[in-house]
This record gives sequence, structure tokens and C-alpha cells, in this order.
Amino acid sequence: GKPYTVRTHGVKANIIDFTLSRMQQDDKVFFFDMSQDEWLFEGEGDLQFDVYRKMKEATKNDWSEHRPKTNVYWIHYMADKLLNEKAADISQADRKSVKKKLKDFISRACRMKSASRLVQDKVFEDVIAEV
Repeated sequence: GKPYTVRTHGVKANIIDFTLSRMQQDDKVFFFDMSQDEWLFEGEGDLQFDVYRKMKEATKNDWSEHRPKTNVYWIHYMADKLLNEKAADISQADRKSVKKKLKDFISRACRMKSASRLVQDKVFEDVIAEV
């Protein structure tokens, strides 16, 4: 891969839970077989459960394979949370503009086939740069 820099504008993020993640090291794949926990796909009341159902469809319930679109689903989820739960923390003067930008971002992100394609999109041209 290529090295990149990301201008964070002071924003920091931490990944706090790898429980349902998938990773590959050399030829070895580590993953949580979500097909064993049907309750994950039965939840209601939060976009998170819709993401699980979309992931199940995208993976055909085979969790050992890398399916790049599933990362896009989680980006949509996080942007939706910012839009619907954190936008209230923004000043009234900026709120309408920020909400429009987030809605546009979500629409654009959902059309992408992978998170790597998304970060190469013009929406990130002022944030991510090749070293």
C-alpha cells in the first residue's frame, strides 16, 4: 500500500471493539462467524441492526470472506449518527449547512463499493493526501 497523511483538524477517533471484526495476517483469516448469532439480525430500533442485515446479505452469511461494501455500511452508520444525534451540538447558525453536508456525504458514500474508493473520492481531497 501507499502511505497517506490525514488532516484531522484536531478530531481523534478510537476503535474500541473488534469483537465482530475480520482481519487477515499473511494467509490466516480471523473472523467472528456472525451466522452463529441470529439475534444480531433480528434487532429493531437502530440503524445498526439494518447494517447487520445488509452485511449478512452482502456476505451471503460467509463471514470468512472480505466484502469491502460492508465497511461502507458502517461509514453510513457513523455519518447517520453524527447527523441525527450529534448535529444538535452544533450552533444553530451552522446546523443547517452541516446537516446538508452530512446528507450529501451519506448519499455519496452509499454509492461506493468500498471504503478505500470513498476516501479516494473528491469529498476527501482536502483531508487525505498521498505522502
